[in-house]
Amino acid sequence: RLSYERQGKTNSTAMLGPIRKGLSVLIVVLCAISLMRNLGFDVTAIIAGLGIGGVAIALAGQKTIENLFGGISILMDQPVRVGDFGRFGTTMGTVEDIGLRSTRVRTLDRTVVSIPNAEFSHMRLENFEKRDKFRWLSQLGIRMDASTDQMRLLLMQIKELMLSHPMIYKDPARVRFVSFGASSLNIEIFAYVKASNHNEYIAVVEDMNLRILDIIRNAGTDLAYPAQTLFLERGAGISKEKVADVEKRISQIKEQDGFPQPFYPSSWAEDKYDTLDFPDSVPDR
Repeated sequence: RLSYERQGKTNSTAMLGPIRKGLSVLIVVLCAISLMRNLGFDVTAIIAGLGIGGVAIALAGQKTIENLFGGISILMDQPVRVGDFGRFGTTMGTVEDIGLRSTRVRTLDRTVVSIPNAEFSHMRLENFEKRDKFRWLSQLGIRMDASTDQMRLLLMQIKELMLSHPMIYKDPARVRFVSFGASSLNIEIFAYVKASNHNEYIAVVEDMNLRILDIIRNAGTDLAYPAQTLFLERGAGISKEKVADVEKRISQIKEQDGFPQPFYPSSWAEDKYDTLDFPDSVPDR
């Protein structure tokens, strides 16, 4: 018991009580049979009766026994623990209790689902608590009238942002112009976030999204809006001043080192690692 507790397997210690009681009953029965035999009683009929009765009980309680052994395997192997959040078959929620017959899961709708242990132990169990980082996959739709130089600048600056952000893993930190949409030029962003929980993850993603929106607007373009009809634009439209400024910056980049796409050499990337300011932890709520 102390060994399990030192390993943090508190659920396993809960099984020791029922196991101890079961072994005690078995020892008492065997001792009684042995004593009766020593006193001269014929125990053959008793043993045969116990065997037949055991078979009958096993057949009648087959599901109960399956659930019992399923619960023991869950508690000993510990694919999940009480308090873990995950997806269990088609159910998503937090494990509230692992009993001898069933496991109770509190769903996102705050209902409680009881799953028999025999069924639970054969499910596909996805434990979100044990992941070491969070995947971030996002797709941006840029206006179709964005120039190729604007797209190159967007790709370069978003890549630079990902490398400079201290909460983004540098490998892989991928940003690519992947496809042409019906009304957009599609950029895909893929990276892993250094987060210990979901709240911290969405805080980092929010920060990245706001910074990316600034990059898009400062490049003289914008996010695309679904459109399949001809329309007359009476608003401000794309800023000609910003377009001219972007073209000037692009020509400067071309004259100096050129664009780093498509492979972003280490000589360009290394001096950008973790250069942005970002809080070390999420404040308590």
